[in-house]
Amino acid sequence: LDSPKLYVITCEVTDENSVAAAVEKVSEIVDGKGLDILISNAVVKHRVPLNGDVTVAMDQLEVNVVGSLLMATRFHGLLKRAADLNGSSQIINVSSASGSLELALDVNCRQTPYLKLANAVL
Repeated sequence: LDSPKLYVITCEVTDENSVAAAVEKVSEIVDGKGLDILISNAVVKHRVPLNGDVTVAMDQLEVNVVGSLLMATRFHGLLKRAADLNGSSQIINVSSASGSLELALDVNCRQTPYLKLANAVL
């Protein structure tokens, strides 16, 4: 992570103020050039069975799905600016194979159905 072109910005993806602060910080760094790549890798993993505590499941979906959407929408302006200037920009949502439909019946993936759902959405 020691590169003059790589910046690691932390934020709470379910907190709009935290996301807004991250957008502001990135805006200062890129200084009008736009954002080439947004890597969103926030994830919460709970082992919640389908008949388990729905509040824990909802927390997982909020971070893993809504958080990724919030990041994409709030950084859209910076990503669009880079695309306009350079021809492209990218969003990378880090996911896992647990969202694979091919692995849906794998016994090892059954313990985290809400993580599977979140990864499939991404």
